[in-house]
Amino acid sequence: MSGWNVANPRETQLEIAAAFAALPIAIEIKTDAGLVGIVHADCPFPSWQQFTGALEDRTLSKNVRDSIIDLAQWSRDRITAMEHETVGGVLAVVVGHTPVERFTSLGNVLYIDTGGWLRGRDFTILDAATLRPVDLRKRLQWETKA
Repeated sequence: MSGWNVANPRETQLEIAAAFAALPIAIEIKTDAGLVGIVHADCPFPSWQQFTGALEDRTLSKNVRDSIIDLAQWSRDRITAMEHETVGGVLAVVVGHTPVERFTSLGNVLYIDTGGWLRGRDFTILDAATLRPVDLRKRLQWETKA
């Protein structure tokens, strides 16, 4: 378990761990422009459908399935190699995990971990319709209803 959870009572640690374990490995958003995939670190297959199909394939051995999940959560292979190959079957794949100086894309893989958890850095929030970062420096203009 991560350091932030260590101070919690053991029962709370287990509840939090169980909640995280129940989260999906991959998420899909249907936009007007097409399907957008979201995964923590990388899509370890040439196509989004191969990836999600493998995640759902209960005939795979535990070792193979765990390897796929491990790559999805921790791989930095694509960004380390500066691979511009697109992931097929999807408009874009949004990933985090690897801190980058600014919003970056390689092919159709969008890297949004801009170190918002670090002092003086901002989180990257994407507009789902445009897949472009929202300018967080603009002040929100709240409308009031009379």
